[in-house]
Amino acid sequence: GSFTLVKGLVTKIDYSRKSVLVITGESPPKKGDATSVAFDYLVIASGSTTPATLGQGSMKLPFKATAFEDTRKAISEAQKKLQNATRIVIGGGGPLGVELAGELAEASGSTKVITLVSKTDALLEGATDIVQRTAESLLRRKNVEILKDVAVRQVDQDPETKSWTVTLSTGQTITADEYISTTGVIPNNQFIQKSFLNQD
Repeated sequence: GSFTLVKGLVTKIDYSRKSVLVITGESPPKKGDATSVAFDYLVIASGSTTPATLGQGSMKLPFKATAFEDTRKAISEAQKKLQNATRIVIGGGGPLGVELAGELAEASGSTKVITLVSKTDALLEGATDIVQRTAESLLRRKNVEILKDVAVRQVDQDPETKSWTVTLSTGQTITADEYISTTGVIPNNQFIQKSFLNQD
């Protein structure tokens, strides 16, 4: 009796009335789908999403679910794009980038050129040396091109051809059919008043 679960998306916090506005619909909201939930104390644990999930500076690839998007449809669309791509660049040599590069190489055989860009001098920074060496060896055996100690500086997508130009810290540019960012996170804080946020 002391616990209530409300399945929905918080869209606004009203600090003066100590309440949150929650959209409870399963699809893009309609009028009447919103409800107000009062609080004495508010704990915000809204997590984060990724640039690729939102399609920001990256091919849209739903690594995380979004509020009202049909995730199955988004995955299907991403699969079609990846199937048609012959040149794919992945930014980020962490677990997600390494796993994705391996899966794409495994699925495509030698029909695609896959480049993995890591700003560190070893893949999977923080892992043991043997794990780092094994991951790199397995990827190289699958013909994944690995660029270490190189950062992605800028990414641009041509609005007409939809191809990507990836500019690296070395000054080199790579043109690719698809670019996937596997670095960084974006906090789910759109509903929080700007005055309560800082640059982090």
